Amino acid sequence: MNKKITLLGTALAILLLPNTRALAQYVLREADAQFELYNYERAAQLYTEAYQKKKTLRATEGLAESYRLMRDFRQAASWYAILVETEGSKPEAIKWYAEMLRNNAKYSEAKDQYIRYGQSLKDAGPEQLTQIANWKNSCDSAVKWMRSPKTVSITNEKAL
Repeated sequence: MNKKITLLGTALAILLLPNTRALAQYVLREADAQFELYNYERAAQLYTEAYQKKKTLRATEGLAESYRLMRDFRQAASWYAILVETEGSKPEAIKWYAEMLRNNAKYSEAKDQYIRYGQSLKDAGPEQLTQIANWKNSCDSAVKWMRSPKTVSITNEKAL
């Protein structure tokens, strides 16, 4: 009896395995459609479902982009962290990861990612290199300003 149950379970698993992949592809197509409709919250839910079924570059990119566009910078940073370590990811993912870190006030980590982004660009022009240098400098400035904040007094000007 146990032998039959084990055999039946194995047979069902083999039959259902291809369906799981097909289902993951369907979920990814639906997530892409929601993303194109600017329904990023629903797209993120669907990308998460697809990612849980199979960890793909496409699902990870979709999650990172959806959270970035929803302005959920913490979630976006965590997904970009996964994305930049995934084989086949684009150099722009490193830039966006740095942006998300900067939005989360993780300036030294953001600076490291900007440096990494600059190194990942093969044909960077002088304008691009200048922009990357400005981003790195902005991280240094933010750290400096946070160490020694200035006291500011705001008054309500009723005449205006």
